[in-house]
Amino acid sequence: FRANFMISFFTGFLFDYVKVAIWYAIMLFQVERLHPTVIQQTLRYMILTSSLSLLFKSFGQEFISEKIINGSIERDMLYPVSVIWLHFSSGLGSVVVEFFRTSCITFLILSLLYSVSWSFQIVPFIGMFLLLILGLIIQYLILVAIDLVSFWIFESRSLHGLWDATYKFLGGFLMPLWFFPEKLQTIMDYLPFKNIVNIPVVCFITNYSVSQIIKAALIS
Repeated sequence: FRANFMISFFTGFLFDYVKVAIWYAIMLFQVERLHPTVIQQTLRYMILTSSLSLLFKSFGQEFISEKIINGSIERDMLYPVSVIWLHFSSGLGSVVVEFFRTSCITFLILSLLYSVSWSFQIVPFIGMFLLLILGLIIQYLILVAIDLVSFWIFESRSLHGLWDATYKFLGGFLMPLWFFPEKLQTIMDYLPFKNIVNIPVVCFITNYSVSQIIKAALIS
């Protein structure tokens, strides 16, 4: 168990470190053209999203489609709770474990390596966690919709791969959405992807007010 944890943590951290390192190099190259605030906010954004990315990965590891294919979903249907609620609760438990086991450690190490300072204010901090929970719900409902296709399509892994690539790109896991063209940003306002992780992270690093948090929550 310890060896498995160390290997999984190291590989995950290495990928997160590379993402932040790439954007750090880009910011250094553009230091004369970009405002110092933009550079700091970009680094904070990438560190925070990289630290939180493992939460969303662990939340979608157990696909309902696999249980439909191997028949084990019949056992889950015997429990006196909804199958969807059962798997959501199980995934949420994995998220809590991963938050304390990997996300916090990754966040601290990356912040120290790049000497990034943070301003912790209670309202944006609570708002970030509230919006993250809503983001997890959005992700889960989309995954359930994809999984239900398994009743008609035997193999749905390609759909999961398409979803994984789409939400990581359009959701802001790979780059801050404020660098996207304005027309694309307008289109993304009508899509659910930015509400998964981009809005929660922006809530924290830009210090959303209570009214802004409520508005973002209602949109989610």
